[in-house]
Amino acid sequence: MYFSTKKLKQIIIENYNKIKPYVGEASYISLESRVFFEKGRADLSSGTYVYSDERGYHIEYIGDKGGIVDKYDSDSFLEINFRICNELITSIAFKFCVDNREPGKDGRRILFKKELELLSIIGEEYYQMGNERINNILQENPYDDDLLG
Repeated sequence: MYFSTKKLKQIIIENYNKIKPYVGEASYISLESRVFFEKGRADLSSGTYVYSDERGYHIEYIGDKGGIVDKYDSDSFLEINFRICNELITSIAFKFCVDNREPGKDGRRILFKKELELLSIIGEEYYQMGNERINNILQENPYDDDLLG
């Protein structure tokens, strides 16, 4: 049995509220303007649509020109919650990275550090999932300060 969409929304909002104080100047990064808790449809505004049904949890991304451009389904509430929170956290961390970038250094060093800091506020399991995601990225594409030459 899966959480209802209403319960899903409640928990995601609670987690977002934990990181909301870190949004700062990036106030355009808000859960309310980016994530909607209903099934996506082609006639809806662009954004991320999250819902649950008898088959599990679902994320549908509506593009700027309408229509579902990507979709993710899972049986895991933790995975769905991580994906939504991480989407917002990456936006916050990117803004932080742009404002605090070190010349001649791969900006992902600051980006990933900030992402993990924010994920740890939500919970240890989110930190672990984020750390695994980052390690996978770095295995494929290690830090490279020489690219910035």
